[in-house]
Amino acid sequence: MKRAVFLLFSCALWCVAAVAQPATLTGAQILQKSAEAYAQLKSYSGRTTVISESYIMGIHLAQTASAQIEFERPGKLRITGRDSSGNSFTIISNGDSTWLSWPLQNEGGFGQEKDVWIAISKMTGVALLTPTYVPSALLTASNGMPFDNVEGAQLMGRETVGGVDCYHVVVNDSGSKRAYWVDVQTLLLRQFQREETAAQVRKALQSTVDELKTSHSPALKTLSQAAPDFDKTGASISLYLFSNSQLDSDIPDGMFLPPNQNQ
Repeated sequence: MKRAVFLLFSCALWCVAAVAQPATLTGAQILQKSAEAYAQLKSYSGRTTVISESYIMGIHLAQTASAQIEFERPGKLRITGRDSSGNSFTIISNGDSTWLSWPLQNEGGFGQEKDVWIAISKMTGVALLTPTYVPSALLTASNGMPFDNVEGAQLMGRETVGGVDCYHVVVNDSGSKRAYWVDVQTLLLRQFQREETAAQVRKALQSTVDELKTSHSPALKTLSQAAPDFDKTGASISLYLFSNSQLDSDIPDGMFLPPNQNQ
C-alpha cells in the first residue's frame, strides 16, 4: 500500500514538473524575441561584416563590406565602414540632423541628408546591407528589417557560432532562403545568411541601377549608364557576421557630434 501511494505521489510530482516546463519556442517566436531585444537596448556598439558571392553575366563575383555601428537611444547613430568597392563611408546622426560622407558624393566631403534613413538607403546597396540591418532592428524600422516576414520560420536546433550557443532558425520565402543564428543568452544575431535566386538578383541589380539614374551626382549617373546587361546572372549567397562588442554601455558624446565639430 505504501509503495502504491509513493508511486502515485511521484507520478503527480512528475506531472506537475512537466506542466511547469516552458514550451519549446518556435522559430518565429525566437526571431520575435530577437527583434524585441534590439528594440530594448539603450545603446549598442558592434560590427557587421558580409561576405557575398554571386554570378553576373557568367562571372563569379566575390564581394565584402563592413560597418562599425555606434548607437544611443533615442536616435543617435554613427556608422563607419567600407562599401563593396573598398570606399570608406561615414554616417553621423545626432538624433536631429544627419550627415553622410562617401567618395562618390560631395567630392568625399560630408553632406547633410534629409534624415538618417535616406543616408542609410544610399549606402545599403553599395555596402551590401551592412549599414542597414542592425540600425533597422535597433530603430524598429519597417524597411530593411531582418525580422520581416518570419511567420513561417522553423527552428532547426542549436549550433555554436564563434564559441557562442545559438538558435538556428530558417525562413523559406518564394525564391529565397534566410538563416538566422541567434545568441541564446542575449537573443541578438550572431550570424545571418541570405540566399537569393537568379531572378531576385536581377531584380535587385536593376533596382539599384534605376536609383543611380535619378542621382544628382554626375559620377553615380555615369556609373548607372555603364551598368551591364544582367543576362546570365545567377543565384547569390551572402553571409553576415555580427560582433556585438558593447551593449547598454556609455558611448562618448563625441561619436555623434556634427562633422564640423568632430575631432
